[in-house]
Order: sequence, then C-alpha cells, then structure tokens
Amino acid sequence: FYLSLMPLFSGLQTMTTTALWAMEDRKNPLIGLLLGSFLSLTLYYFLIPISGFHYFGIIIGFVAGDVIAFLWNIRPLHR
Repeated sequence: FYLSLMPLFSGLQTMTTTALWAMEDRKNPLIGLLLGSFLSLTLYYFLIPISGFHYFGIIIGFVAGDVIAFLWNIRPLHR
C-alpha cells in the first residue's frame, strides 16, 4: 500500500519542478531535490538496520524524499 504513494508524489514533484522551470526558477527545484535526497539517505541509514523494519525503512525513505521535494517546490508556486 505505502509504495503506491510513490508514483503520486513523484508525479507531483515532477509537475511542480516543470512549473518552476517555466517560471525561470531553477534554484528551488534543486534545493528541494537535495533536501529530499539528504532526508532519504538519513532515513535509510537509521531505519534499514532496525530488525524487522528493513522494507518499511526503504519505503519510508523513498516516499519521504519525494514528499519533501514536492513540498519545497509547492512553496514558491503558492505565493
């Protein structure tokens, strides 16, 4: 179930990145992707080693990375 959220947030992140690029804003999508990647790697590092939580740690890291990138991208579009 949780992995089904991945295409949704990935698509939203891609659409907001495209909208920001159309507005000549290249900085915010890059910052969002860097923050999302950093959060994903941090979650992987701490969640995957937990016994019995391996797959959920991977899923949470994937989804959290795209959610953070999407939320960072939606911020300048909301203004």
